[in-house]
Amino acid sequence: SVHGKVFQPDGSLDTSAARVAITQGGKTFITYADQTSGEYLVEFVPTGSFSIVAYEQPGERDYGTASGMIDFHGQSAGVDITFRGLGSVTGRVLDGSGNPKDGIPVTLRSGNESFTLSSGSDSANPGGFRFDSLRMGTFSVEAKEPVTGLAATGNGELVSDNEAIDIQLT
Repeated sequence: SVHGKVFQPDGSLDTSAARVAITQGGKTFITYADQTSGEYLVEFVPTGSFSIVAYEQPGERDYGTASGMIDFHGQSAGVDITFRGLGSVTGRVLDGSGNPKDGIPVTLRSGNESFTLSSGSDSANPGGFRFDSLRMGTFSVEAKEPVTGLAATGNGELVSDNEAIDIQLT
């Protein structure tokens, strides 16, 4: 069997009833962590190495990975999993004179995900944009004026939970 606990990036127990998937030799075993204790258990996992992915519920935006080994029949392997964390990217789209530009499509790409929104959708922040609940890792962001085709790009990397990176696109 494989058992363990699921933790938030800050080290506290996860109480979202995370979906836990253990993969071994082309087979996947799925269970859900307990909402109170954060504990999970998958019984009858055969001998050999395995990988685990736990997804935060609902929405499965945050996740954590781990791996382990069952060396002999009847062994119980304890493997804890910690979510990686989520961050945000904010910024403003500015013209060549430094004036905010509303209504410009802004696209963020990270891993195999892509999100697009319009700049200035928040009236309190002219030309502004904000992408929330982004997974850790590298990203690129592009603002492209649809009529002229002029574009501005930026990139960065989210490395810690709740990190916010601000990028000005001119």
